[in-house]
Amino acid sequence: MNGATPTSALSINDVTANEGNSGTKTFDFIVSLSQPSITTITVDFATADGTATAASGDYVSKSGTLTLEVGETFKIIYVTVNGDTIVEPDENFVGHLTNTTHAPHSKGQGSVTSTHEHGPWHLVVTTTPHR
Repeated sequence: MNGATPTSALSINDVTANEGNSGTKTFDFIVSLSQPSITTITVDFATADGTATAASGDYVSKSGTLTLEVGETFKIIYVTVNGDTIVEPDENFVGHLTNTTHAPHSKGQGSVTSTHEHGPWHLVVTTTPHR
């Protein structure tokens, strides 16, 4: 952990948001450092399928390397989620942090729950009186 504040650690948040019925939305993973570091920190990240899959078009997979410069305490990973009108339960996928330099992980995986706005459904029953 050379160069990091002894108690500083990286973490990634969990996200719950509505995907919408069409178009795209951006869901944000926030990768944060518990305290500013006195050296540059790098960390690799990647999304991974859960019940939401990139192959089916639920979201756009993303991977790369984040660099937190001296004094920075967070970076944001923007992930595109595609809205749809398919009636289905809420879906999820995850973001993983790996290969960190100069700081341990306090939380190395964040989850996204994509909620749906296909409801609430209302059932209307009408009756015709018998004569």
